[in-house]
This record gives sequence, C-alpha cells and structure tokens, in this order.
Amino acid sequence: MRKWISVSFGLIVTMLLLTGCFNFSQGIKIPLGDGESVTIGGSEEGGFSISLEGEDGAFSFSSDGESFNFEGDEGSFRVYQEIPDGFPSEVPLPEDFTPVGNLVTQFEDDTVSGYTLSYAVEADSIDEIVNLYKNFLSSNNYDIVEEHENDFEYGVDAEKGQKKFSMYVSGTEDGKVVMMTVGEEK
Repeated sequence: MRKWISVSFGLIVTMLLLTGCFNFSQGIKIPLGDGESVTIGGSEEGGFSISLEGEDGAFSFSSDGESFNFEGDEGSFRVYQEIPDGFPSEVPLPEDFTPVGNLVTQFEDDTVSGYTLSYAVEADSIDEIVNLYKNFLSSNNYDIVEEHENDFEYGVDAEKGQKKFSMYVSGTEDGKVVMMTVGEEK
C-alpha cells in the first residue's frame, strides 16, 4: 500500500513539474500500449490538461485557472468558483450568495444540460429563501411535480416544458444549506 502511495505521489509531482516548467501547448503524448495513450499539456493561460484515450473511449481533464473541466464520451461537467455567464439569469439568487465550497457545477450529456449549486443561509432567513423560490416558480408558470416540508427541510421539484428546477434546503437551527439544480432536457 505504501508503495502505491509513493508511486502515485511521484507521478503527481512529476506531472505538476512538467506542466509548470515547460510551455508545451500541444502536450506530451505517452503511449500506454494497445492503442491507449495519455496526453499531458499546459496552456498559456496557466491551466493544464490531461487526456486519456483507449479502446473503451476517451476523456480529458483540464483547467483554465477559473474552472475545472471533465469531458468524456458520456457527457461533460465544468466546476466554477463563481456563477458562470451561462447560468439562467431568471433564476433568483440571494444578494449575499456564496457557493458552499466555492463550487458551481455545469453538466451536460445526451439528455439534459444545466447547473448544480449549493449555498449556505442563516437559519432566520430560511423562510425568505423558500418564499423566494416559491414565488419564482409560481410567477414563471412552473408546475410543481413534488414538494415536501417539515421542521428541518424543504424540497421542491418543478418543471416547465423542457426546463427542470429542483431545490432542497436542509440543516439545523444554526443554519441551512440550499442545494439547487436548474436544467433543460434536450
């Protein structure tokens, strides 16, 4: 086990050194046999990329310094530290919005694309948050598919044509976390 940790750590350090010390925008392609390969490359924006190709498919990881990206044969996702430009502007967010863990995820596959995000709210503002989204869904003619509420949580799933909206609030009396998914079927 200790050997695997040492080997993994060594590979990560080598990769970081290669991507940090050389400007190779095309990357270094390392053949793995049986038609498989790994390509490691940097970018002028200070990011990195790693691509893996094999007979079972291909996928890549990359970063441009502002987001982390994964693309594969089955779909893709991108993780942002702030709300990206493509996030639906009609979906309201509180003024003091700060994503939990500073992560907003954009996803896409053959059937749906959208965003998932989480943010914390103070316990005394939970009613305001729930009402904010209830009003949003009502004024934008969303159909409520499912809704549940008790002392510790609130959840709603709604749709409007191809558009989907899901929100879940959970936590304690000290504070709550709002988890939201906004998507659209293709």
